[in-house]
Amino acid sequence: MRSTHRPGHTPMRAPVGPSHAQTTADDDADDRWNAHYQALLSYCIEHDHCNVPAGTIRDGLRLGQWLNGQRSRMRASIGRPIGMNATKEEKLRELVNAGKLWIDSPGRRDWDEAMDALERWAMATNGGVDFNCPHDLKYDDIRLGAWLTTQRMRHRAGEQARTPLKPEQRARMDALVAAGKLWLDKADTWESKFEAMLRWSERVTGGAHCNVPYDCQFDGYRLGIWLNTQRQRFRGNTTKNFKLSDAQRTKMQDLVDRKKLWITVPTDTWERKFDLLLAWGNEKHAGEHYNVAQQEEYHGVKLGAWLGTQRQRMIGKAGKSKPLTNEQRQALQGLIDAGKLKPTVRRAPKSPKRRAPKSSPTNNPMEPSTKRAKR
Repeated sequence: MRSTHRPGHTPMRAPVGPSHAQTTADDDADDRWNAHYQALLSYCIEHDHCNVPAGTIRDGLRLGQWLNGQRSRMRASIGRPIGMNATKEEKLRELVNAGKLWIDSPGRRDWDEAMDALERWAMATNGGVDFNCPHDLKYDDIRLGAWLTTQRMRHRAGEQARTPLKPEQRARMDALVAAGKLWLDKADTWESKFEAMLRWSERVTGGAHCNVPYDCQFDGYRLGIWLNTQRQRFRGNTTKNFKLSDAQRTKMQDLVDRKKLWITVPTDTWERKFDLLLAWGNEKHAGEHYNVAQQEEYHGVKLGAWLGTQRQRMIGKAGKSKPLTNEQRQALQGLIDAGKLKPTVRRAPKSPKRRAPKSSPTNNPMEPSTKRAKR
């Protein structure tokens, strides 16, 4: 095989070390860090501490957000500087040692410390038989109720939680649950709301359907919001809630199969409400008119509010709603032409009031003066 090496010629080798582009990027990052650090020192001179509030912007820099990120890195390092950030971290730890900067918030409590406080509260309140404290409880300077709510969510989410519980933490909660002293999810909450939805259906629609309006409150439940959430969970297009259980999905599917519940907004919603409008007029006024009052409900539907929206859409003020289709517009116009529905009249824009021009003082001695003579 013929060699390509020429005598006296040294072949070029690939450069060793970071590229020029990488070096430039690192320099830019260092410059940004130093700019934030100098802004932090400036803040410290003015306030005698470096604990910048999270939303603080100084000299065009998001100083509070940057400092929170530095605290997270320092907590992760457990007091040991890491690699290339050693010098930067040492600068911040000098401020910590000087008492000018905290890494962990003074109000931040250890998990075991909070659980011990919960146990003390239970012993003092009910002899230790019930650890289910109210959500708004503050005990031993710890927002214990909010903390417990978070731990329940972490327990239910398991490994899918943003910060999963440690095995020993989960075991401690499980022991309380097994002893009947702590609940992780209120018993039959979903079932009770589902039953309330069925009662609403019987009472309001005669069992015709279970499509509770979004803003409906019934039997102490915000039932419309709850149903909207269950539809999202059924469709599977939400990440904020856990999946429906098989039993819950079966119950909802049964209503869907019987045409008593929709999961995705049906395309004939407008036509159904228009039919309700006709039914209301025929029942209430023998078909003489269909002018539903704004606040009136009919068969569980806020029919007056819906009609008000359609009137606005007729004159081109759709707002967040889509414009009326030709068929919808013709249906409403037919009632208007028959004198059975009052149209919305466009109001002429108010013209600004014109002020009369101030009369300028005159020099004519024959005209009476408007000013009172000084005495």
